[in-house]
Amino acid sequence: MIFLHRGRLYNAPSPRESALSALRSVTSANQLFALSCPEELKHPVNDRILLSSYAGWDEDHDRIFEKDTVYPSTSLSHAIINAYATHQDLILRPDEVWLEVLNQLSLYTLDNNQVSLELFAYRENPIWSIQASDLSADNLPGAIDGGFTYRLRKQPTWLKEWMMPDFSTTTPADKTIAQIVLTGRPNVKIQPRGQDEKCYTFDPKDLDEQSKCGLPSVSLLGSREDWQVLRDKLDYLLEKEIWGEDVHTYAKGLEGIFKRFVDTWDKPNSAEVKEFWSKMVVPRLGLDCDVDHEQFLITGWLTGFYFNDGRGIIKAEETGVKLGDFTHKTLGLYDLPVGYGTLFVNVYNFPKKNYHRQIKLVAGNIGVYRTELGPGQVSAEPLSGWFGSGPHSQVVYTVPKVEGEKNMLNEKLLTCQYPDSDYTGVTN
Repeated sequence: MIFLHRGRLYNAPSPRESALSALRSVTSANQLFALSCPEELKHPVNDRILLSSYAGWDEDHDRIFEKDTVYPSTSLSHAIINAYATHQDLILRPDEVWLEVLNQLSLYTLDNNQVSLELFAYRENPIWSIQASDLSADNLPGAIDGGFTYRLRKQPTWLKEWMMPDFSTTTPADKTIAQIVLTGRPNVKIQPRGQDEKCYTFDPKDLDEQSKCGLPSVSLLGSREDWQVLRDKLDYLLEKEIWGEDVHTYAKGLEGIFKRFVDTWDKPNSAEVKEFWSKMVVPRLGLDCDVDHEQFLITGWLTGFYFNDGRGIIKAEETGVKLGDFTHKTLGLYDLPVGYGTLFVNVYNFPKKNYHRQIKLVAGNIGVYRTELGPGQVSAEPLSGWFGSGPHSQVVYTVPKVEGEKNMLNEKLLTCQYPDSDYTGVTN
């Protein structure tokens, strides 16, 4: 697997030690699935990986990745926060960025019947049906594409083309992942939130203290045109008559972020662009008012990717980073949602003729590809993928909590808080 750096780099102080040696890599699809999607293991114990975006039906899923290259993660935000806390050079594809947005829209349409009915047909039926002959790495993407097209309304005509990633970096697997996320169900049980805002408190003077951590560099893969296409996709989300007020507000927040992605190509040395990337995470140690629980609060523009967590629209104070006229929310580390969804499929004539069993497809942002670039220098690129597991005898939806990864991130962010640090952020 080869990843090319095509973007603009911003230099900052190097980490004092290599972050790669302290992390746990995976070498198999089974390990990646278990550690990136831990709640999925609560299904029947016969669960096993049948095929994935990494290996086909008859291929070995146990030895796919080289050691110290692929690492588990449960969402784009978790991968980025990890890179921030461990001083890793961040690499982004437009595909993973767009997929995180699609996962949020999938959550929203499940919680908004009017929008769902206008865009999707048969969304109320969470289970698809295919033949055993479709159960292969070669045939499954076509079967998923057919089911995806079948479930979309014929109007508006732009819907399918707009939803699908179509960048110079896009692979066939990326399209399959997007279709699973959009027409499946994010792995959550929709629970009413109520009208109360999320409440967090932190010391205002902490805003003036510089974190020791940061991203030594940022690389954007693809081309300027790819990131302009990503920005232009927001035009449809800004249409209130289609999506409603909540999505319109969400798109307004993303607009400032995506505009600056394009600016990164146009004016990489500008003070505005450097300031933008230095404000991506901005962790603050504070309290969750609801449970009096101390945790890190993310006040950077990274929170702009999230407006629904499976319990409805996230209501939180707008005390985060301001981009232009838009002020982003502050969200607790433990309140950031996962970036994958689930689709259940009935497979006929499987495992043999006249039988049928159910398999589960899980897809989304589920990993990180890391490379040792030199002494004390590691790059981190968020990865997306899909897994097909089974057989299953019933459909069970659970709320992914993934406390393990969030506990780990919380511990790493603790190392960032050094008031006497001479770290000054992104520099030339």
